[in-house]
Amino acid sequence: PAPRALPYSSTGVDPLGYHADSTTSKTSAGVGILFSENTDPYTGRTQVVVKQIYPGGPAEGTGRIKEGDLLTDVNGEDVVGRSLFELRNTIPGPPDTPIQMGFIARESTQFYEVDMIRSLSGGPQVGHIKSIAPPAPVVEGQNPP
Repeated sequence: PAPRALPYSSTGVDPLGYHADSTTSKTSAGVGILFSENTDPYTGRTQVVVKQIYPGGPAEGTGRIKEGDLLTDVNGEDVVGRSLFELRNTIPGPPDTPIQMGFIARESTQFYEVDMIRSLSGGPQVGHIKSIAPPAPVVEGQNPP
C-alpha cells in the first residue's frame, strides 16, 4: 500500500523527503489541520500557519482556529521558528490524547490557546508534508490589510 503520512499533512510535493511509515500512521492521530510553512520576511524565522481546517476534526470542533492563524506553542513549548519537519513528532500523537496549542489570530493578532483531543478523523490519512507560502505574515500590533 501507499505510504501513510502524518495526520496534519497533505497530498503534495515532499520537499523535505519525509514520508511517515505505516507503523507511525496507525498509532498517530492529529487535530484536523493542514499547516503550511514560510519564512517571516522581518525576522527570517520559520512560521507554521494554519492552511486549512478539516471538517469533523478536533480543530473545527473548537470553533476558534481559523485559516491564516500562526502556531506559537504546543503543550506549553514555544514552537516559533521550528519547521513542519521538526514538529512531525510534536503535533501528532496517540489517538484520544490531549494537546494544547497556542496561536496568534491572523485577523486580530491576539494570542489564544485551545485544548483538543487528538483524533484519527478530520483530515487526510495519506499524503506528504507540504511546504507552501501562506498569506502575509502576522506582525505584532498591526492588523492585516
